[in-house]
Amino acid sequence: MTDRAISTALTEQALRSGDLDELFEPAAPSGDELLLGELRELVLRFEGGDVRYLALLVELLELHLVKSAGYGDGADRMANFTGVSAITGEPRHRYPRRRMVEKLLRCEKLEAAGRDADLDEELIDIAGLSLCALLMRQADASSS
Repeated sequence: MTDRAISTALTEQALRSGDLDELFEPAAPSGDELLLGELRELVLRFEGGDVRYLALLVELLELHLVKSAGYGDGADRMANFTGVSAITGEPRHRYPRRRMVEKLLRCEKLEAAGRDADLDEELIDIAGLSLCALLMRQADASSS
């Protein structure tokens, strides 16, 4: 069982059992604890849907916190995309969309090679890139 599968199974178990305190104590950059607390409250109010979907949303949030701490800065959590935009002259949301295409093609190659276990990491990255593209498209449209 991969680390991701173990993490997902533990998250699902925590969501089912209601033991969410353990679930919402990831190593997050300072200031993000409030966001995780708000997500915890949302999960507690959540009715219906698939608990595995919620577990993936939590995993996606944790991935965002880690990646934005590494790629972003205090003023711009999407600084890596902003930087590519400054170099290319293209809208910020275009680069993550291109990365999604690249990752989808990688999924096809992984599957063709029988490496299904490696697909999860690519798919969660695609979901994260999609949300980054949407966020920047909306933010840039509202500021123009």
